[in-house]
Amino acid sequence: MAKEVVSGIGNKSKRTDQNPSKQAMRYYAGGKYGEGQATLDQQRGAPMAGKAAKPVKPKMSAKLTPMPEVTSITAPTERPNEAPEVGMPFGAGPGPAEVGLNVASGQPESPRKQDLQRLTNYLPIIETAANQEGAPATLSTFVKYLRSL
Repeated sequence: MAKEVVSGIGNKSKRTDQNPSKQAMRYYAGGKYGEGQATLDQQRGAPMAGKAAKPVKPKMSAKLTPMPEVTSITAPTERPNEAPEVGMPFGAGPGPAEVGLNVASGQPESPRKQDLQRLTNYLPIIETAANQEGAPATLSTFVKYLRSL
């Protein structure tokens, strides 16, 4: 960054209004009536220091993998032999219990239901955390849900 120029005393004084360490004011056209003048007044009152910094290009790593292509919502189906209602409690195809979406039914084979049952073993610890000052309200709601299992 350029060094700030400061005026000396008496015959050693120099003009500081042409300070090279300040960026030039710029008028920005195209705004509403009076905005251009307001912008200039702001720049005059608080000049920007030094030359504008050059943008730094981020270093790209060769390890990054490209993102998969997004399928358009209007694209043809990728599963033409599967009914659109698969996993729903109505229509053609297997229902929610057959595809592992049976948490609401309470069936013991649901992996999610089993995980929640195991979490009830840690209920005293979770309750202690929920009762701490500053604990999120969602944690108290989660404790109530675990108690209901």
